[in-house]
Amino acid sequence: MFRTILFFIYFWLFLILSLFIYGFYKLLGFILPKANNKILLVLVQWWARNILRIGGIKLNLSGSENIPKNSRVCFVSNHQSNYDIGILISAIPMIIGFIAKVELKKYLPLRVWMEEINCLFINRKKPKLSIKNVEERIQAIKEGKTLLIFPEGTRSKGYNMQSFKTGSLRLLVENNIEIVPITIKNSFLRYEKEKRIKPGKIDIIIHPSINPLEYDNKDLVLYKICETIKSGLPDF
Repeated sequence: MFRTILFFIYFWLFLILSLFIYGFYKLLGFILPKANNKILLVLVQWWARNILRIGGIKLNLSGSENIPKNSRVCFVSNHQSNYDIGILISAIPMIIGFIAKVELKKYLPLRVWMEEINCLFINRKKPKLSIKNVEERIQAIKEGKTLLIFPEGTRSKGYNMQSFKTGSLRLLVENNIEIVPITIKNSFLRYEKEKRIKPGKIDIIIHPSINPLEYDNKDLVLYKICETIKSGLPDF
């Protein structure tokens, strides 16, 4: 329980203090504009790795050679835990934005950093607007701003994957965005199962990328993405 309390104290205290770090980061970016992305990557990975360190979390990463050299890709992962964002920020050596609910924008410290890494805020009550926002974000991917999505939409809190909500994923496939499937295993054991932080290992499998241009049937691409992610989970 002590670790859980320490975790949440660190999380919220750091977010508040991060506004000062953000100001320093913007100043450095003004002075050294060419190093802006490198500085941002160092800062967000430092935050994410501290989150994992306080939780006593160790990552077992396999398939890192499958991470593309270019950033015009979308990482697609299953979603077991609130840890998953921090896990993937720690594991992937590039700046990745992700899709988040619009309600998070009211938290200023979260918002400034999420906007900096090009997160996409969507309003689930306005699906047509959300689709338009995704279409705009796809153009940003083509310009080199990587995206991460969790097609399940919410945490599974277990090994069994929930059905994919394929709206955003289908748009990515139809626009021939290269997809990198990722399997996260055991992250729900670190908090969700017992509602307290539990130290331990989390497995991350980065699978070979899937290029929709190589397929005539886009539905087959969606199926392959889902089955590839599922292949890294225990078979019950």
